[in-house]
Amino acid sequence: MSHGGSARQGGFQSIVGTIEVAQQPLYVHLTDDGTEATGEPNAIGVYSTTSGPDTYFWHAAGADREEHFYRLMIHIQDSTGMASKDYGNITNGLANGIRLVVLDSDGTDHGPVGATILTEITAHVDTPVKTNAEWGKWCFDVNYENQGSGDDYLNVRWTFRNSGTEIRLRPGQMIAVILHDDFSGLIKHNFVLQGHYG
Repeated sequence: MSHGGSARQGGFQSIVGTIEVAQQPLYVHLTDDGTEATGEPNAIGVYSTTSGPDTYFWHAAGADREEHFYRLMIHIQDSTGMASKDYGNITNGLANGIRLVVLDSDGTDHGPVGATILTEITAHVDTPVKTNAEWGKWCFDVNYENQGSGDDYLNVRWTFRNSGTEIRLRPGQMIAVILHDDFSGLIKHNFVLQGHYG
């Protein structure tokens, strides 16, 4: 699997008995091609063509490692006056909404298109996220900031561990947000995973 990307990483060491274990932190932007080197991390395109395919912003585990993710950070930046019923300032929210899924590539190198959905995380609560307020169905940590001038922004911290467990990706598996709406009115729209491997 060649789509694992170039996740930024540092390192720290822990000692378990006499065995040295290295855990490398992962901070990964979901992008439209699954890599940080060449992919676009800002999901502000028009993805709403009725007959067109879904758009994926995604990350795949490295070919030789299992990856553990504790949280997903979502950043939405738009002009002033975000309302709870909107998405950013997209009036009345999204028609289709945002889905979060874990996928398996079934051994092929095609990325998320045609991959098998192992679990649809957003299906466990209700429906895909369609408004600013609906991020709160999954995440207690939803922070709206109005600085008084310039753009407003919404920051969301979705801590998977607080929902039961972390998300573990084995080689060939991916995590993705699925988009099928027009996000071109937003200024910034980013998804960042935090976790570790090793």
